[in-house]
Amino acid sequence: MRLSKQNTISIEEITVKNDIKLDQFDNLDVEYYIREAKLERDAYIADLFSSLKAKLVAKLAIRLPKISIQISRPAH
Repeated sequence: MRLSKQNTISIEEITVKNDIKLDQFDNLDVEYYIREAKLERDAYIADLFSSLKAKLVAKLAIRLPKISIQISRPAH
């Protein structure tokens, strides 16, 4: 980044370096970042509930004891 004679940095230099999305008026594209944040949040929440479901199923699973039944003739 180079500072101009007025000690300012141009928007073009910042956007190239940081890959900042701008709208048609060279303002920060807020709508783009809101969409991206919602997508990331939705993915996080989906992973969270999937993990929670798996943990609950594992904790609440009914484990039956092993029963061995021996069928044999009764003694006379």
